[in-house]
Amino acid sequence: MKFKVQKTEQWTHINEYEGQLDGIVEKETICAHLLVNEPADWARCTTDTVLDVELWLERTGNIEKFDTATEATLQQLDASSYAITGIVSEIVDEEEMILNTVFPLRIDMDSTEHTTAKIATFAVGDCIQVIGQLKIDFE
Repeated sequence: MKFKVQKTEQWTHINEYEGQLDGIVEKETICAHLLVNEPADWARCTTDTVLDVELWLERTGNIEKFDTATEATLQQLDASSYAITGIVSEIVDEEEMILNTVFPLRIDMDSTEHTTAKIATFAVGDCIQVIGQLKIDFE
């Protein structure tokens, strides 16, 4: 996936590896959490640079299933936190699915024994909304 960097924010108050990138993916402006392998990797993230990236949503909240199709949306809640609505296009395994939203997006269910929504609850063609953190990594 192509990502055009608009703004980089390294979270030096936390550590030298984490931060966020603001940019454009398939005509959508997004903000995503980035965890680099080496602090020098931040040099790749200059304004207007186009990067090949992997983008996914790591679920942090509930999943709502709709009875009828609802418009595909990426609703930014705070920084890299989003409520994303779309149609399940593929169940990869018990931890991952692909959601057709404004662009196809991998959803990491991040399941624990305390989570209420399990991937087995959903099927291809279901319209759902997932709350989580948008994450990005270099390909």
